[in-house]
Amino acid sequence: MKETQIFSIVHGRLQEILKTEYYHHGAQLLTYETALDRSTFLGFPYGTLEETRTTTLNDKLEKIERRYWHWSEEQQKFIANDFQKIAAPTF
Repeated sequence: MKETQIFSIVHGRLQEILKTEYYHHGAQLLTYETALDRSTFLGFPYGTLEETRTTTLNDKLEKIERRYWHWSEEQQKFIANDFQKIAAPTF
């Protein structure tokens, strides 16, 4: 598992403002299936990030999901909503 962490100086101190898993590779026990989750990020103005995650199973695309991260002035970090499925393979 690999994760993305973003830090910023908030009130003179280093603070984590975003943390998410962007890559996950796992094998199922007693099977030959290999699952892989991979995320990409796109920044938008006004403190919004878009995360798109693809999931493959044995190198075959299983699903594509997206969620948005919004900047919280109160918490001084990015807050994510839940992933929403945006595409399903049709093969």
